[in-house]
Amino acid sequence: MMTTGYASSTLFHDRERARLKRRARFAGWTLLIFLGVQFPLSAVTMIIAQLLSHGREFYLSDWLTSYGPAASILYEIVLYLVLVGVPLAIGLCFRRRAGVTPIVNQKIPATHAVALLSMGLGACVFANFATSLIAEWASSFGLEPTSVPSTQNGTLPVLLLSLLSMAVLPAILEEWLFRGVILQLLRPAGDLTALLLSSVLFGVTHGTIEQIPFATVVGLACGYFVLKTGNLYLAMALHFLNNAMSVVLDCVLLHATDAQAVAWTYVTFIVLTVLGLLGWLFLRHRAPQAIAPVYDGRSSWMSLGERRRTVWLSPILLIYAIVSLLMTVIASQPDWTEILTGYVASFGGFLHG
Repeated sequence: MMTTGYASSTLFHDRERARLKRRARFAGWTLLIFLGVQFPLSAVTMIIAQLLSHGREFYLSDWLTSYGPAASILYEIVLYLVLVGVPLAIGLCFRRRAGVTPIVNQKIPATHAVALLSMGLGACVFANFATSLIAEWASSFGLEPTSVPSTQNGTLPVLLLSLLSMAVLPAILEEWLFRGVILQLLRPAGDLTALLLSSVLFGVTHGTIEQIPFATVVGLACGYFVLKTGNLYLAMALHFLNNAMSVVLDCVLLHATDAQAVAWTYVTFIVLTVLGLLGWLFLRHRAPQAIAPVYDGRSSWMSLGERRRTVWLSPILLIYAIVSLLMTVIASQPDWTEILTGYVASFGGFLHG
């Protein structure tokens, strides 16, 4: 009887380990598909830009800028829908095949939602300062931040398109992908492990030195909301508010002096920090039990340490993280970027003629 019981335990243990490995593979392949879509799509759009601009522009967005910022933003929206929409659709199929129960989006009181969002925005302020320190440290090794030119021109249509492109769509699609798919696939390894790993993967996906630490902290806040409340919409709201605040501030400071820009930025950070502290105090002293962690109810034949090692050492996830970091290093080296774009430009010039 003891032998039979031991054999049964081993069988259940091996089956659970296989299921967890399968879930980690699904998460890894979902993200690798994101990279797989990105490379050919970027190359094709660069070649098209070369053809349309007669070899004068590397990027299609730069060529479209001549028709106004609205045209460039609309192009970025279409590109983003393809880049994130394809892996999201495949990830949802993987989630269904893995038997993951979708998030039920449990209702929470409005006061608690406001308090949590205030805490999340306060975490974003911390992330900004941490990002500045890390970017300064990285620059000492020759890894320079990637500058993104502003598309704002002070008009309402461009502001609304920018909000759609940089706040609304990322809040919906990225949260659905990373918190609705990746986080849920990895939860059998433990909620803390799933939260940390999905946030790190969310960070390295952004591909720039100044965005990786910031996005990781934001991912931690959004993932915490999902695990704490069982509500994905709350994470989407935090993601939207963070990005929208950046877009609006960029528009407001379009014609401001350096001193005015610094003053407005610090005032915004101070206000958000105070709101974050007030939200934390409210939840701590007025409603400590109102927001409870969501427990998935699973018992496990594997130890917690074994489950953690299974996902952290997943080959597919490691490959994605390494490739994403290498791409970040390449993007921070202007000489390497010029070499790569030069090759594409040469090929585009050859096609042109």
